[in-house]
Amino acid sequence: MNKPTIKDVAKEANVSIATVSRIINNGVGYSAKTKDLVMQTVQKMGYSPNAIARGLINKQSNTIGVLMPELSGLVSAEILHGIEKAAHSQGQSVIVCNTASVGSQTLDYLKLLQEKQVDGILFTSQFLTRNYADFIQKMGVPVITISAYSEDENIPSVRVDDETAAYDAVQYLLQQGHNEIG
Repeated sequence: MNKPTIKDVAKEANVSIATVSRIINNGVGYSAKTKDLVMQTVQKMGYSPNAIARGLINKQSNTIGVLMPELSGLVSAEILHGIEKAAHSQGQSVIVCNTASVGSQTLDYLKLLQEKQVDGILFTSQFLTRNYADFIQKMGVPVITISAYSEDENIPSVRVDDETAAYDAVQYLLQQGHNEIG
């Protein structure tokens, strides 16, 4: 059996396609009874909105691309966990691309993310070259580096200030009475 469409739900519930759409998207202009009927029909038929069709209408994929050079390290796992948690809380999906720090693979993934029409890109723990930055600029999506550096200083970044962190760590050890710090 084919996957049910919004048209199938409307026909089964004996309402217009626009009414089904308004109910699914939490719009206005319908009664509580109609909403209950449509939602029961959606449940019964197993209907789920088509993300591709929705993206064509609102020009958004609700997807963020994440490029990571390694997925096995503790730090990268924590970063990815945070990204996914934040994205999910905002109704966004995440596509994770393991670049293995290979330039040609990074460019291939950027092309894939362009095809998937992601709404933004997070570059993590990797050097964002001018070539990558130019490609992303042509895609017309925002990019942020996380724990990474960029040849383009205008690209926003989130990273630890290593010098200040090291200073704070040594200060803490000294305050604890440690005198021989390696």
